[in-house]
Amino acid sequence: MHTPAQKILSWEDYPEPRLVLVRGKLVVEVSIPRPIRHLFGSGNGKTNNRRLTTGTTDQSVAKRKMWALAHEIYKQFDAAQLDAQQGLRDEVDGFALDTISALVKSFKYNRGEAPELNTTTPYAELRKLKDTLDSYFQMMVDQAPPIEAVSASLTAMNEALQSGIAPVKAREKMLAALGDTGSFTMEQNALLSKNSSSIIQSYWEDLLITAARDQGIEVPVFEGRSSLGIAEYEGMYLPEGVLAEANEVGRPRRVKSNETMRISDVKADYFITLEANYDKLNTRRKWTRAVDLFVEMMGDLPLRKIKPVTCYQFAQKQVDVTPTISNATVTNYHTGMSLLLKYCVRKGYVDVNPFLGVDVKEYGKSKQSWLPFSTSDLDSIFSYEWPPQERLLLNIISSTGMRATEAGSLTWDRFNDTDYEGVRYFSLIDTENEDVSVKNAGSARHVPLHPDLVLPEKGEGRLFNYTIDDNGLCSSSAGHIINPVLNRLAPHKRKSTHSFRRTLKVMLRDAGVSKKINDIYTGHGSGDVSGKSYGGASIRTRFDAISKLDLPWLKSPTFILIS
Repeated sequence: MHTPAQKILSWEDYPEPRLVLVRGKLVVEVSIPRPIRHLFGSGNGKTNNRRLTTGTTDQSVAKRKMWALAHEIYKQFDAAQLDAQQGLRDEVDGFALDTISALVKSFKYNRGEAPELNTTTPYAELRKLKDTLDSYFQMMVDQAPPIEAVSASLTAMNEALQSGIAPVKAREKMLAALGDTGSFTMEQNALLSKNSSSIIQSYWEDLLITAARDQGIEVPVFEGRSSLGIAEYEGMYLPEGVLAEANEVGRPRRVKSNETMRISDVKADYFITLEANYDKLNTRRKWTRAVDLFVEMMGDLPLRKIKPVTCYQFAQKQVDVTPTISNATVTNYHTGMSLLLKYCVRKGYVDVNPFLGVDVKEYGKSKQSWLPFSTSDLDSIFSYEWPPQERLLLNIISSTGMRATEAGSLTWDRFNDTDYEGVRYFSLIDTENEDVSVKNAGSARHVPLHPDLVLPEKGEGRLFNYTIDDNGLCSSSAGHIINPVLNRLAPHKRKSTHSFRRTLKVMLRDAGVSKKINDIYTGHGSGDVSGKSYGGASIRTRFDAISKLDLPWLKSPTFILIS
């Protein structure tokens, strides 16, 4: 048999990615974890890293692509480990199949013909065979000699071997010291001991659970340790080293009964799907935190014990622990658990998602929308001597309705002043070379610029130097500079940089711009996918709408444009 299997590494065990310049392009590089380097033929002068190119030299673009490419490398690590484990699994399963087949022949079960050990064989036939073999084992145990006799027999055999007596003669001395071995032959006792081990019992349990599922009958429940549990006799009748080696390799259960599966049983695999499905780190953290909080507050419940009432209890528990919690937070945690249960439905662990359709809007504090800035607020904000970069950012977000992170991440590649005469616009839509980070599909749009908005001379790269985080956002970097001043100039707990979006919507409404055009321009519509005309809201239509507004602060000469 193979040597004991290495622990399977998960994504949490893999090193973080880094960006390196290779042949003029930024590539994502991840070190191969030392325990699995041999699977990639690394070492001895070969690279210990795996790489995927971002296809760009732009650091900001490369950073946004970094984690998606790192996940592809992580999948390579997963696949290599699974391939390496498959050979070991086949050998251990072969040990189980050979033992069961030998037992059937030795006991002449069904005239020595075992049923096919696969999921298409009727479940009743499989269960009958397992129960019969288990009953034989129990008979062997009931008839087994006292442990003192076993110890004396093993001592006699060891002494005979050490004195140079042939193994066959030594075994005869062991049997003489052991006395009566019961109703079965030594060969049968040895096979029954093998069958009782956790290796073969876990094989049986996986086979029976899977067969029941495939055949649409009630799935059996196997609780606790996958063995018949008689450690002092486990190796008694086995040829030297056979079961010892098998147990060293081990065979953990690969299939769990749906009735006994708990959140902890599926959490790790579910979190891996989050890594694959959500590029933004904050989003992944939000959904994983929901699961962890549920386990913390409600316990590691069996999946099938989670009912609709559990959802309400979870929401109430959050309010009890944190009376000031917002409904938005309660709803986020509710959604996070709903995503987990949706995953469990897809995997067949549960039949329905108990979180689906449960309304928790009555739990937590209601959301208070941001207020628009008043005329006096705007006068104070734009009379302040902002640094050039911050003044330009405020001019853009106040006249376009962009979020601070959308504007702060702008690149000159997304600026267009040639397709429409007299119209300039920024695109917030992904390009071939750049993935644009926006809040939702409605925010992916073309944004025509107000005629009075003054921009620096067109250059290359980004317009601003705010730090972009792992989620592709720069709101924190910009906010640390702008928000403290903004809070002094327009002090109100419901006024922030987001109020500029609200202010612009009010101004467009008051200027007679239709709600449809208003929503499309500010990113509250369905968004743009391609083309230059979008359901009656072309770029020129939007430009005409924004041009109706009088935004006097855009004409102010009191700041120097950044270069």
